[in-house]
Amino acid sequence: VIQIATWVPEIAEWLNEVKAYETYAYFDAYSRWFVNIYDTENHLDSAYVQINDNSGEVLSVDMYITIPATLTEDQANEIALSHPEVQEWVDVVDEFESYTWYDGFGNWYVSFNDKITWQNWVYLQIDDMTGDIITLEINLVPPPKMTKQQVLNIVGDAGLNDFESHYPNVEVYVNYDGEGIWYVSAYSQLYLEASIWTRVDDKTGRVLEYEENYPERLPEMIPGDLVYLLAESEDFVDWLENTDELEFYVYYISGYWFVSGYGLDEEGAYTSIHVEIDDEKREIISINFDWYFLFYDDTFQKHGSIGTTDQPYFDHVGVKFDIAEIEGEETIPLTTTQFTNFSNLFVITLTLFSMITIIKKR
Repeated sequence: VIQIATWVPEIAEWLNEVKAYETYAYFDAYSRWFVNIYDTENHLDSAYVQINDNSGEVLSVDMYITIPATLTEDQANEIALSHPEVQEWVDVVDEFESYTWYDGFGNWYVSFNDKITWQNWVYLQIDDMTGDIITLEINLVPPPKMTKQQVLNIVGDAGLNDFESHYPNVEVYVNYDGEGIWYVSAYSQLYLEASIWTRVDDKTGRVLEYEENYPERLPEMIPGDLVYLLAESEDFVDWLENTDELEFYVYYISGYWFVSGYGLDEEGAYTSIHVEIDDEKREIISINFDWYFLFYDDTFQKHGSIGTTDQPYFDHVGVKFDIAEIEGEETIPLTTTQFTNFSNLFVITLTLFSMITIIKKR
């Protein structure tokens, strides 16, 4: 059945231009075979063939082949922002984020989202060939009475200020629901279990709800201790020696440290490593590796992974630190973060990977 599918004229013509492809076939137990063919370099390029099991007749052929974009991302954004209704929305909203992406099949999608009021948004679909707006959806709610800073001052007095002094690398989010309620949340990027969640009435400024979460167990190690364990791992050092353009993240949760590294291997392919460390035992308990393929829009999509555990980890989450290369050797310098220790309430200085020099084989 795979041979029948690949002999379909339009599919055969397409496969002549494809460097490598994968095929999947399955039988539905009702005299029909289904064959899926994917371009391994661009999984959006695909074909689906339905075949009669008794006669070998091709019942249907569906092909989805991506086409290069005519417009650029900036041009799609300009078209969206030039629409009169969108301009009116922008004039009302103080801060907003924009997301623009091309689907590979002739359509651009642009969305604008209010950073404060999540019910304020704009969504557009734009034809890549003509630049015409196919779909336009806009939502705008009445503005709040209070400002973002006024809300932060209220929540700060309620406990956020103390929380930020107790925990390192605190990220704070403020949102208005468009119906009279403000939501403020915060969490430590290093200790992910440390978080705050609160609701504030927009009319009165009263704190309606305040919830604070703490780590189940504070760590015995600090990030600076982890580097010595990593340096003793042959798998980690081997990955480090063969990876460039490095980027690292570290976080702690439920008695375990997680260190993730990202970069490009010797062939220029995107790769990552994820190390799980038991804080109490002070030992590495798992190392996982991921590899990716380059997608049609120049982004990397995960292709597979291998490791010693199926323990889930959070991708690109935690405290980020930098890698600096020195001729003849590779040095990991440490970013310094000052914070107040939760249990002792005194200020200490953390070195997030103090310094280790790993001789790099040349």
